[in-house]
Amino acid sequence: MGKGKLRKADQMAAEVENLCANATYSAKLGASERATLSLASASSHLNELKSYIVRQKAAGVSEGTALELGNRYNAARQAYNEARGQTE
Repeated sequence: MGKGKLRKADQMAAEVENLCANATYSAKLGASERATLSLASASSHLNELKSYIVRQKAAGVSEGTALELGNRYNAARQAYNEARGQTE
């Protein structure tokens, strides 16, 4: 049961990380407006991931699944923070 929840969180985190990579790449190319848009989209997706995790925890997922979901969020958040630092 927890595998599907983790798979969805993985997909959501991968989307955040992809948008962050796009933002960083755009910033390196000097496309600051595109970088800003990618970063804003990544922020929105990160918030969606956080909401998803909160809902799963409220639904009573196992402690192990909750920890893994938190790990997915932390990795996505780290990618976002790094991209934000490189695009400012």
